[in-house]
Amino acid sequence: MAYPGTGEVDYGSDGAASYRGSESLYAVPTATIAAMDSPHAGWDPTQFFGAFWTRGDHHHLDDGFEELKKYLRQGNEFCKDIIEIMKERAALEDQYAKKLQGLYAKSLKVAENTFGSLKTAWNLVLGEFKDRAEWHLSTCEVIKRSVCDPLSSFKDQQRKDHKAIQANVEKSLKSLLEINGLVAKLKRTAHIKSKEAEVANIALDEAKQAVGRTVAEKDMARLQKAVIGAERMRDKADSAYRDSMDKAVNAQEDWESAMITGCKALQRSEEERINTIKRMLMDYAQRYVGQLQPMEQCFQNMTQFIQAVSAPDDCVVVSKERGTGPFVAVQQLYDCYEQNIQMHMERTRRRNILVDKLDLFRQEAQKRDKMRVGLSKMWEATRDSVRDGKGDPQALFAVTRQLATLDYVTATAYANQFQLRCSLSDLTGTARPVSALVPMIERVEDKGIFNSTLRLPSTYRVDPDALRTEAEKASQADQSFGQPMTAASRRQSNAAGMAQARAAARANTGPPSSAAPTRSMSQAHAPAPYQPQQPAPLQAQYLDETEDFPPPPPAPTPGSRALCRCRALYNYDPAEEDELRLRVGDELDVYDNSDETWWQGALRGVVGIFPAAYVQVL
Repeated sequence: MAYPGTGEVDYGSDGAASYRGSESLYAVPTATIAAMDSPHAGWDPTQFFGAFWTRGDHHHLDDGFEELKKYLRQGNEFCKDIIEIMKERAALEDQYAKKLQGLYAKSLKVAENTFGSLKTAWNLVLGEFKDRAEWHLSTCEVIKRSVCDPLSSFKDQQRKDHKAIQANVEKSLKSLLEINGLVAKLKRTAHIKSKEAEVANIALDEAKQAVGRTVAEKDMARLQKAVIGAERMRDKADSAYRDSMDKAVNAQEDWESAMITGCKALQRSEEERINTIKRMLMDYAQRYVGQLQPMEQCFQNMTQFIQAVSAPDDCVVVSKERGTGPFVAVQQLYDCYEQNIQMHMERTRRRNILVDKLDLFRQEAQKRDKMRVGLSKMWEATRDSVRDGKGDPQALFAVTRQLATLDYVTATAYANQFQLRCSLSDLTGTARPVSALVPMIERVEDKGIFNSTLRLPSTYRVDPDALRTEAEKASQADQSFGQPMTAASRRQSNAAGMAQARAAARANTGPPSSAAPTRSMSQAHAPAPYQPQQPAPLQAQYLDETEDFPPPPPAPTPGSRALCRCRALYNYDPAEEDELRLRVGDELDVYDNSDETWWQGALRGVVGIFPAAYVQVL
C-alpha cells in the first residue's frame, strides 16, 4: 500500500513494517545556528544557547541552566512515560474499551511538559486512544519491538549523555562562583585597608595641624610609620582585588563558553529525542494503516500531523515559553572606598587617589584597545579561512569568544573611568560626564560599600571606537581634577612634611622682621596677625564605636615643659576666647612655635595662642 509522503510499506511474516522510498520522512531538520560573522554573533533567544541565562531581574547565574536541566529531565520522564503507556497499551488490548479513558487522562499529564508541533501530534495520538475501543491482538509484540524497547535504550543513553554535558557546565559555574566569592572577599579587604589607611592619615594630619599642644618627635615618627605601613597594606589589598577581578573575567568567559557549547549540545540531543519520538510514533501509526480499514483515515490524519513535527520549531517554542531570559554580559565594576564621597576622607587626599586610579583605568583601556587590533586581525584571518573551507570552525568560535570578551572588558574599563570621573565631578562641584553606558550600570550600596555591575544585553554591540571618543571628550575636563600622584610621591611628600614639623619643633627663632601697629589702642601697637582656622576633630567624627584607637596627645598645661620663653613687645587684646591678652613686658612660656604666625604658650597660668610678631624670644 502506498502512503502519501512515505513511499511504500511492506509487512513481513512477523508483522514488522519496512519502508521503501521514505528516506526523506525521517530527515532531521537541523537548527540554523547563527554564523560567526561578527564578534557578537548570534545570541538568538529562540535557541537554547541564547535563552537559558538569568531569570528576569534575578542575578543567580545558574537559574537558566537549572531550568534547562529541569526541562530535559521532564523530557526524559516524557520518554519513560511513553514507554510505560505503550506497554500498557499492548497489554490491555482485550480490556482497551474500559481502560482507554483512564490511560487518556494519564497521557494528558505527560503532554503538559511538551510544546509545539510535537504536542499537537501527541494529542492526536491521545485522540486515537479515546475514539477507538478495539485493537488487534497481534499489535502487542509490534508495539514492544518498534516503540518500547528502542525508546527505552535511547532514553537511558541520552540520560548518560546529558550528565556528561551538564557536568562540564556545572564545573565552570562552580569555578566562577568561587572566584566571585574571592572577589567579594578581597573587595571587603581592600575597603578595610583603605579605611585603615585613611584613619592613619587623619591621625597624622591632626598631629601636624595640632594647635595648643606639642607632638613629640617620637610620636610623630610613629604616626608617619603607621601611615606608610597602612598605605602599603592598602595598595597590596587593592592590587589583589584587581588581580582577582581579572581572574573573574577569565572564569566568566570559561563559563559562558561552556554554557554556549553545552546548550548547543543539549539542543542537538533534544532534537534527536524529539525526532526519535517522531519515528516511534510514525512506526506506531504506520502499523495500523494497512490493518484496519475503518481506522485508515484516522491514522492518515495522525501521520500528517506527526510528519509536520519540527524539532527546531519545537525548540523555539520551548525557548519562548520556558526560557528564563536572554544572554546578558555581566561585568563587575571597580568600586573603591574613595568613590563614595559620603564616607569621611580628607578632600585633597581623596582627589589625589581618585585621579591616580582614573589614570590606571585610562592606561588599562589603552592596553585593551591595542590588544583588540591584533585580535581583530586574527579573527578576520580565521573567518576568511573558514569561509574558504580550510579553517576550523571551532577555532573561529574560540577567537570570536575572545574578541567578544575583550570588548566587554574594554567597556568595563571605560565604565570604571566614567564612575571615577563622576566621583571627581561630585567632589569638585563640576558637571558630571555623559556616557552611553549609563543605562547599563547598576549600583547598590551595602553598608557604605558600593557594588556596581555593568549589564550589557545581547542586543548591545560594544563599539570601542565610540567609547574611546566619548572618554577622550570627557578627559578634557580632567585637568581640573589635578595630575596623577603616585604612592611613592605621596609618601615622599608626607616624609618632607614630617621633617619640616620636627625642625619647627626644635627651632628657637628670633622676633619677626617687622611689626606694624593696627589692632589695639595702647602705648605700643602691632599688626593684626592672620588667624588660622582650627581643624575639626576628624578622627572622632570618622571612627565608629567598635574600633579601638589610641587617644590624641593631651593639650599642654602650664606645668608642661616649655620650648622657650619670650617677652611681649606690644600690647594685644584677644579677639577670640582661646587667645591670650598681652601687655608690653609680659613674659610667656612657649609650648608650640611650629606656626609662623601664631604660637601657643602660657601667661600667668592661662594657656592660649598669641601672635608671634608681638613677642621676642629670650
